Amino acid sequence: MTMNIDQKIVTKFDELIEAGKRVLNTRSSRSGPGYVVIGDAAVDPEQSNQWGISCLNLLGRVFGRESDHYQKFNRSFSQFQDYTPVMTAQGILKGAKSDYEDGFLFSCFI
Repeated sequence: MTMNIDQKIVTKFDELIEAGKRVLNTRSSRSGPGYVVIGDAAVDPEQSNQWGISCLNLLGRVFGRESDHYQKFNRSFSQFQDYTPVMTAQGILKGAKSDYEDGFLFSCFI
């Protein structure tokens, strides 16, 4: 069975949302015995960067690099060693998927 382009895009969004969950599950603490790091929740940098690049690629191709989805995700990308920006980016990705599925890619609606 051959998928059309819309199905492929939605499938890729689903795959990346699942990958984002796996990145979030790598959460660890940077604090140690005798010291506390403020905002110490970290994620695996290799996995988070791989995930982030794939997400930026999809968002740029589907929405364009000037879109709110791409721009907001890209602003968080430099902080992907931390848990909270990855969690925020996961929300952006879910919102982008929803907007795509609902057909909100154009500035005028009929």
